[in-house]
Amino acid sequence: MEYIRLSNLRLQEHFSFSEAVITVEQQLNAVQYLYKRGITHRDIKPENILVELRYPNLNTKLSDFGLSNDRTQLKTFYGTKDYLAPEIKNKGTRYINVVDIWSLGVVSLEFAYNLPKPLRMWDARD
Repeated sequence: MEYIRLSNLRLQEHFSFSEAVITVEQQLNAVQYLYKRGITHRDIKPENILVELRYPNLNTKLSDFGLSNDRTQLKTFYGTKDYLAPEIKNKGTRYINVVDIWSLGVVSLEFAYNLPKPLRMWDARD
C-alpha cells in the first residue's frame, strides 16, 4: 500500500475554492476509471479522499474500496449516511453506479464553500 503523507481530506486545513475544484476534477477522473471497469465505490466521503500532495500541485486519491461492487444494478443499503444518494434510502430498491456522483457532489459543495459537515438528511430508521 502506498503511503499518503497528508492523510485524508477531512483532516486538511481550509481548502480554497480552486483546490476544491481540482479535487472534484481528480475524483471524477477516478470515478470514471472505476465506471469503465464496472465498479461502483458506494462510500465516497472526505475521509476516503486522500491528499498526497497539496503544494505546489494538489494531488488526491480515492481510497477504501471495502463497499465497492462490480455489478450494474445494486440494491444493498451501504455507505455513509451523510453522503448517500436519495435512491439508496429506499432499502431494497435497485440503483446504479451514479450514486457515487451524488456523494462526490456533497463532498464538493462541503469543501468548495467551506460548509460544515452535512446535516443528516434522514435516519436509518426511516
